[in-house]
Amino acid sequence: MGRFATTAPLYEQFRPLDPPWVLPHRGAEAGVVEAARPVDLGTGPGLLALGFAPYVGRIVGVDPEPAMLEAARKLHAE
Repeated sequence: MGRFATTAPLYEQFRPLDPPWVLPHRGAEAGVVEAARPVDLGTGPGLLALGFAPYVGRIVGVDPEPAMLEAARKLHAE
């Protein structure tokens, strides 16, 4: 069990994120286009990656904590 294994539910519940309408603007500022394949390093439960997913061709979330990746898979399935 890793350092952040027990915090996955807390990240999902309390991690502040930008409102959904901000993501397309942030993506445009960063040069993210539909053909982009960004990588979200330290994705945690995948909140940012899932937020950007509709605006890119594919996004990959990477995290060293299996519990965080499991939380991301669960959110993605929902």
